[in-house]
This record gives sequence, structure tokens and C-alpha cells, in this order.
Amino acid sequence: MLKTICYISDSRINNSLNDFNNLILTAKSNNAKNNITGVLVYKNNNFLQVFEGNTHTVDDIFSKIRMDDRHRNI
Repeated sequence: MLKTICYISDSRINNSLNDFNNLILTAKSNNAKNNITGVLVYKNNNFLQVFEGNTHTVDDIFSKIRMDDRHRNI
């Protein structure tokens, strides 16, 4: 079954372009492996992400996202 999650969080990473590039490259690689699609938006020190895929996979990924120290207030 397909599941979609959308969340907003406050960024804890600095505004380094290198940090964002690393984040995007890692996410793209992991999403491809897990058959996940979605979008990640960053603006004004906030993230907005929508992603979808298999229910179990999406739940596992969101659990990891919630523990990621690059953001807070999910």
C-alpha cells in the first residue's frame, strides 16, 4: 500500500551549500534504493518534505528522519 508523509521542521544545519548538496545526494541515493518519491524544500531555515512509497518503508524512513539532528520541531 502507498503511504505519503508531509512534514515541516526547523533546520539546525548552517547555510553551507556543501551541507545541502550532501543532504540532497544522500537522500536521492537512499530514495532510489527504497523506491521513494517526493520533494524536499528548504527556505528560511525550514524544511518542507513530502515523500511517498511502500507503507513499511515510509514509516521506517520517517523514524530515521525524526531522529536526524540536522533539524528539530518536526
